[in-house]
Amino acid sequence: MEGASLLHAVTETRAFVATKSNSDETTCAMDAASKLAESRGEPTPEKVESGDSDSTGSMAGQLLALIGGLEAIPERWRTRVELCDMLDTIAEDLAAVRFGEFDTSQNRDRYPGW
Repeated sequence: MEGASLLHAVTETRAFVATKSNSDETTCAMDAASKLAESRGEPTPEKVESGDSDSTGSMAGQLLALIGGLEAIPERWRTRVELCDMLDTIAEDLAAVRFGEFDTSQNRDRYPGW
């Protein structure tokens, strides 16, 4: 999604999620969130009620970080996520793999199946 707009990222993510089994609740939540964003209405709890809020929040955070980097998500939010240190490490490792900077020999203990 490098260089893509938020709308494109959301559209592509929704299309990908829709191909997965049991994704109806998540795609409905994404549709409702998109509709709310388009209306520019106040995001009240009643309007954003989506049932699977942890998945919705996860995707929202992923899209936000995709566009603005990790700094786009306030630290006070990141540190409240269970296993945040491990998730940060995995995210950094995935970025290193993406840019050809991941050293498999130094990280064999962390990823023994590599």
